[in-house]
Amino acid sequence: MTKSIGVRQIRKLINELGSPDPSRRRASAEGLSSSDERALFPLIKALKDGNAGVQDAAMHSIVSIGGEAAAYMIIPMLREEAYVRNMALIILGELGGTALPYLYPLLNDKDDDVRKFAVDLIAGIGHCGCPEKLRELLREDPNPNVRVSAAKAIGLLGCKEAIADLTEALKDSEWVCFAAIEALVSLNGAGSVEPMVSLLESGSEPVRFEAIQALSGMGTARSMEVLLKHLSNTEIGEFEKSMTVRALLNAGIVPEIGGVYELLMDMLQNGEWDDKILALAGLSRLGDERALYKIVDMAGSLDPSEPDAEDKFHAFRDAVMHFGCSEQLLNLLNGGRLRYRGLAFLIGLFGDMKCLQAVPRLVELLKTDLRDVKRASMNALKDMDDESVAWAAMEAVEEDDAQVRKAAVSALGKIGDSSSSPAIFRLLEQETEGGVLEEAVKAILKIDPATFYSRLKSFGELVRILAGKFSDDGTVLLGLADGESVPVRCSALKRLGQLGGEQAGQKLIQAASDAEPEIRKSAVMAMGDGAAFRKQLLEAIKDEDMWVRLYAVKSLGGSPDAESLEAIKTALTDEGVPVVLSAIDVLARHDFADEAAARTIFETLLTHPEEAVRARAGLELATDEGSCPAGDKECGTGA
Repeated sequence: MTKSIGVRQIRKLINELGSPDPSRRRASAEGLSSSDERALFPLIKALKDGNAGVQDAAMHSIVSIGGEAAAYMIIPMLREEAYVRNMALIILGELGGTALPYLYPLLNDKDDDVRKFAVDLIAGIGHCGCPEKLRELLREDPNPNVRVSAAKAIGLLGCKEAIADLTEALKDSEWVCFAAIEALVSLNGAGSVEPMVSLLESGSEPVRFEAIQALSGMGTARSMEVLLKHLSNTEIGEFEKSMTVRALLNAGIVPEIGGVYELLMDMLQNGEWDDKILALAGLSRLGDERALYKIVDMAGSLDPSEPDAEDKFHAFRDAVMHFGCSEQLLNLLNGGRLRYRGLAFLIGLFGDMKCLQAVPRLVELLKTDLRDVKRASMNALKDMDDESVAWAAMEAVEEDDAQVRKAAVSALGKIGDSSSSPAIFRLLEQETEGGVLEEAVKAILKIDPATFYSRLKSFGELVRILAGKFSDDGTVLLGLADGESVPVRCSALKRLGQLGGEQAGQKLIQAASDAEPEIRKSAVMAMGDGAAFRKQLLEAIKDEDMWVRLYAVKSLGGSPDAESLEAIKTALTDEGVPVVLSAIDVLARHDFADEAAARTIFETLLTHPEEAVRARAGLELATDEGSCPAGDKECGTGA
């Protein structure tokens, strides 16, 4: 690599390393990153500088210079005091394969720490030309820390030839055993089950625990068989039993042993959240309905403001849903034991399960004074799709709570029973809440549209707007598009655009020249991609109302022809910034045959008086890779 600074500059920077000013020393160390081997010795001395910034700069510069000389000169620093040694370890790790030839001899060093450092560095670099030496260290090194590092390195480097050595190392001290377990699992996977079996009989409790975790992670039939057998060992303590159960639960197995229900309940009530989630899964698989009350009650106590509340909620929900619409679950609705939030949670689940057996009790709960319970009950009943809900829903449309009325009328719409028409018509006449009226209009359009249309003029403006929004009757919509208030006409025109047809098209053309700007805007919006209304849209792009012009640009941009594109280009000079931005969006999507001409279009906007327009044009130019600025004669010529 060619260095960017010369000899004089190197000497100057080296001299600056002796400055009393730490900022100058740091700047000098940084500058030497573009130097060569001549700067290594001064930089190594700078590693012992009293200023941390100088040390850090020197370390990075040594790595930048790199090469075998750097590795050779850093090796002795592994014997220095801790802070220097740590920097040396970082540097050698960064030098990577270049440092390996100087690390191999250290595997025979008399210093235990140096041997360990060498093994760790070789493992971190990820390549080893001496696996036999690592095996030897694992078998014979007198220092347990070196043997631990050797076991870890063998696993990280994938030395499968050392599996027998790792198996033998399971008999070593605890920390060596732990490292050997980890390496065996990574190298031999399921084949490591049998070596772990003997560890379950170890006199060391930590070793047994580590073996349990390793077997759990394997997740094979044999490893689960071993764990289940270990669980039947009457000599193991409660904590080890609990650990084994957790390991099996992690693998999706609920052991059939005495006391497992009590253990799971203890995990649910007293464990950390990971344990609680595990216990929920275990209890649902176990299917013991005694747990239902506690699960539902705890779900009701969740704080919805917590960041992970939704995940916790779903864990409780899934656990209860696993039991299905059981008698025990139904009894919780009747017992009065649940607090109201737990009760609301349970009610919602009955709705999700469409549990028809719960309907009578849910109907009774509509009479409660608890708002959330009443809402949850009506929402659950709404999801039942059962005719038995109709009478309760008809009564609920008279409730004071708008959420209850909304769910009730939605239920009536789903059921579709014509006997509910009078209740819905009363609601249409009296209701003021928009969400409730929307559900009521959708419901009556499904149940009795003819009567609704015949009485349409007797309802308030909001009902007629909603009729225009949801009706599929072209005749009704054509009527609403004339002789009504502006909001009603706008709603009907937009719906006509969705339905299409010759009469709808004629109505949109007529509305596009209406005296009222909102009507013209709605008509233009309803014209869609503009292919069938090209003439009207080309006129609308010159409309006096900015929003009409904006939607004309959007519609023409849906399927632009040459004439439409020219009209859209004229919109770039529009006095309304939203119109200009809309025109830029359309033109940016278009595939121009002449890219240079297209680029010129955006370049002219770089001097626009509005910052938003300049920024949007600049963004388009910046993303137009391979294009050339206007006037650049050399760009694109290969010069």
